[in-house]
Amino acid sequence: MDSQYVLKYLKDKNTIATEACTSIKMVIDYNITPKEYLSYAKLDLDEQYGHHLINALCNAKRAFHCQLDIILKNLARKTANSFLSKKKLLEELGIITPRILKKLNRQRNILEHEYTKPSLEEVSDFLDITELFIEYTNKYVYTLKCNCSFENVTMEIPSLDISYRTEDGGIEILYIDDTKQIKRPIIDAKDINRKEILRLYLNFAYEDYWDWE
Repeated sequence: MDSQYVLKYLKDKNTIATEACTSIKMVIDYNITPKEYLSYAKLDLDEQYGHHLINALCNAKRAFHCQLDIILKNLARKTANSFLSKKKLLEELGIITPRILKKLNRQRNILEHEYTKPSLEEVSDFLDITELFIEYTNKYVYTLKCNCSFENVTMEIPSLDISYRTEDGGIEILYIDDTKQIKRPIIDAKDINRKEILRLYLNFAYEDYWDWE
């Protein structure tokens, strides 16, 4: 079985997810969390000293980028320097809603320009979207569903288990072949189809109508 077959399997309209059985916390390499940066931003916003808005915005940006980098390093296996490049990687993973994406697009100017004095409204709006983004994506950061079972009776191989390997970004496939042997091929992080397979996998694993807990 190769990655092309797995991609075809997940795209097929008859494929269903039957179980997501393992959740783990993403690897976080920072000693200050996005939530802590966000709390600093809120404290700054409530103060009245001369540059409190600048400090509030800086901490809100740190919160936003910290959360984004955690997700990208764990799933995309890389990050980027610019907001647009990071946003593109996030979109490719399929874990950002149209509502949040629309709000982020409105914040492009404040994210891309470092040397401007923000208004109270701009900082408040950015704090709101940052908090929304962190709350929405925490389900990936703290409960990353790294194993999921699939069935499709119309395919040559009717059932698959797919596991995401956090240690190297590989995707392990478990299935039983026609000789009744257990097979465990791995789609590595450099595979051309990995990105799309991971997007489809996450879409199945986090479908709102499934109660995995």
